Amino acid sequence: MDRDELLDIERNGWDALCEGSDDDAAALVYLGTARREDGEPFVGAMASVYQRVGGEWRLALYQQTPVAQG
Repeated sequence: MDRDELLDIERNGWDALCEGSDDDAAALVYLGTARREDGEPFVGAMASVYQRVGGEWRLALYQQTPVAQG
């Protein structure tokens, strides 16, 4: 995945793309909604940090926090 592909992901509904101080790191910050097996919705605030290694983007860190419904 290259930087343009990350930007395309952002433009298709992700909340933010924060670039690092060089061209080899990027962070996506977003909200996601999914359904659990019991049918209950799950909404989470998420962040994915990518690092370019050997010319390819690798997921370096993923964080997920539930968002209270109500």
